Amino acid sequence: IAKFMGAVARTIAALLDQSAVSQCYCETKVLSIQRDRCTWRIELLSTTGEQRRFIHAEHVILALGAFQDMPQLEPQHQSKLICSNEALSRNGLRRVRTKLGSRQGKICVVGGAHSAFSAAWLCLHGEN
Repeated sequence: IAKFMGAVARTIAALLDQSAVSQCYCETKVLSIQRDRCTWRIELLSTTGEQRRFIHAEHVILALGAFQDMPQLEPQHQSKLICSNEALSRNGLRRVRTKLGSRQGKICVVGGAHSAFSAAWLCLHGEN
């Protein structure tokens, strides 16, 4: 199963890399997520600890695995937080769009497993 999941992850990462508007950061962990005016400021660190970078996104989806505890954020941000189990459930994309509104913008998916890649794929391609 591990080899299969590795192949799935490589395939999805390659698809994300082909997108003109998407980036995939493998072997990277999120150190912090902070609201910075109209966007989220996400601090990333490579797993080797050698490279630290910041990215910005208008929306963040947390892909934390099968059993997720919703982190507590400031009230104005809590309503925009979506865990992957909600995004990937029946009518999940509709709920993502409802929570995030009709504006076009960047979405940051935080996670390191299948649910993170699935949430990113869903946001890029929709339910079809």
